[in-house]
Amino acid sequence: MYGTLLTRLLHLATITPLVVIALRRRERRNIQYVLLFALFFLTGSLLRGADFLGWGAWNWEGKFCVAVFAIVFVLLYRKISFAESGVTWRHQPSSLRPCLVLTTFYVAAGFGIGSLTDSGYGFSTEFLFFELSMPGLDEEIFYRGVGLALLNRAFGKNRNLFGANVGWGLIIISVLFGLVHGVGLTEQLKLEIDLFGVLLTAGAGFLLGWLRERSGSLVLPIAAHNLGNTATRVAEWII
Repeated sequence: MYGTLLTRLLHLATITPLVVIALRRRERRNIQYVLLFALFFLTGSLLRGADFLGWGAWNWEGKFCVAVFAIVFVLLYRKISFAESGVTWRHQPSSLRPCLVLTTFYVAAGFGIGSLTDSGYGFSTEFLFFELSMPGLDEEIFYRGVGLALLNRAFGKNRNLFGANVGWGLIIISVLFGLVHGVGLTEQLKLEIDLFGVLLTAGAGFLLGWLRERSGSLVLPIAAHNLGNTATRVAEWII
């Protein structure tokens, strides 16, 4: 837990320059939401390592705990609604077609990446069902859901990107998502950086964030995330 906390603090420190730039561009500086996001991020990151019951070979329990934590956070912190966090079935008008196009592209890209890389994960039925369900459920609600909602409160959304209202929050949450997947500290506190992993997951996070902002819902981001991960693994196994 100590190593995880230090790693996540390193990630927050790395995005600090972006946060400062975003705050300087904001007339009304809602720094309390930045601090709340940092606390939310650290708490969720520690919960992701939960393994109280030892459910299977993959991190079912940790991801489930993070998803529940994000939902409970919205229930208790009434200033952020479920709709604002994307936890809704309702989609923005005229958003379905462009979002379905991007979702299809995302899944196809996942298959293409899997055909060119090898993560070393062997096939198992449990892993297949895990990829089909948990990564998107956990990370979309946590990052592109509540996390992005908090950052949008801090920095606002004053840009239109292909029909989606976006702001610095989308950039920051995408960079942070990349860092989480590609920068870490070993048990000996040695820094390890996977630059390809950072860039790939930051880019994927940006696309998923656009889906969330354009549609107004996490339904398609969760589906795209899980299907994209699964397509990558299937390509690795069969090619």
